Amino acid sequence: MGFLDYVIAFVFVLGVMVLVHELGHFLAARYFGVRVEAFAFGFGPRLFGYKRGDTDYKVCLVPVGGYVKMAGETTKEPTGDPEEFLSKPRWQRVIIALMGPIFNVVLALLLLAGLFMVRYERLAFQLDPALIGYVAEGSSAEQAGIREGDTIVAIDGEETPTWEAVRLIEITATLTTLNVTVERDGAELTLPVAIVADEATGVGSAGWSEIVQVQVVEAPEGKPAEQAGMRTGDILVTVNGEKINSPARVPDLIQQ
Repeated sequence: MGFLDYVIAFVFVLGVMVLVHELGHFLAARYFGVRVEAFAFGFGPRLFGYKRGDTDYKVCLVPVGGYVKMAGETTKEPTGDPEEFLSKPRWQRVIIALMGPIFNVVLALLLLAGLFMVRYERLAFQLDPALIGYVAEGSSAEQAGIREGDTIVAIDGEETPTWEAVRLIEITATLTTLNVTVERDGAELTLPVAIVADEATGVGSAGWSEIVQVQVVEAPEGKPAEQAGMRTGDILVTVNGEKINSPARVPDLIQQ
């Protein structure tokens, strides 16, 4: 995705957010009988648009932001006209001011609901049983006795059949200790695992990760990987004879 694509995407997303936000102010103002003089997308000189009633609907030169211009909305403008913003009761003015953010919140909820209802892509491993492919050295999981190859079957007595469920519990249990039940060699063990805050993100982490195929995303030209014959799309199977079950293991082996 090039720079121009990012610019276009930014302007489009911002434009939708602004239009919905200003629509909230506009509809509330019209509902309470406030005269709206302009509904504008962008700032600066008017490029095009049309006028209907008292309102000029227009697109301006700078396509970042937008505004609704209501009659008598500043202390310098009011003339006592009942259709002016400052002529309305304070509770109506508060509602008009709040409807912009409220419309943005409603937009976000509708988009999320639509995403989950129509299509929500997830990585395949998230729906797999929580089979541990890597335990970081010195992590709380290692200190508790968790091993690679264990399968997490329950946390604090609650069954957790997938990595998605485990991750959700892990994130919401930061700085607490969880009783984690794992299946190992046909037997179940319950071990106390402290969930610490990740130094980079602050999100709860036990130091374990899933078994997942490790694919080379890029082998930059001239770098050791490319010179050795690795190509984009290759699958890492072993490094120095050690089996690779998780991307998290690769940096450890390279540093060694």
